[in-house]
Amino acid sequence: MGSFRVLDETMGRRTWPDDEKLRIVMESYVPGARVGDVARKYRLLPSQLTTWRRMAREGRFGLPPDVSGVPDVGAFVPLMLDGGAAAPQAIRDDRIEIAFGDVTIRLPATVSAAQLAEIAAALGARRG
Repeated sequence: MGSFRVLDETMGRRTWPDDEKLRIVMESYVPGARVGDVARKYRLLPSQLTTWRRMAREGRFGLPPDVSGVPDVGAFVPLMLDGGAAAPQAIRDDRIEIAFGDVTIRLPATVSAAQLAEIAAALGARRG
């Protein structure tokens, strides 16, 4: 005789309330936590948790990112080019300034990531 196992789980699509999604997202941001481990714990695909993390950063769970504790995607970190740093700094709410050596570039705060990447590449070429 063979054996069988009875699953008491629901099958198919599950719906998660926003507060539960946010709780799981916050757990994924705990220092040392990995998205894959948290997703596995709740029987999610890592891509689903990644989508929820993006939604939380966008404030789509009813709380603005700064209130919910979700890291802000608008934050900048210093850009390193061959050992030198180009530090983007917010001048005003509507501008970004990148100072690199004797070059200063002022951009609107709405500049795209692709444009910033092009600028970084140009600064790197200028240095080399």
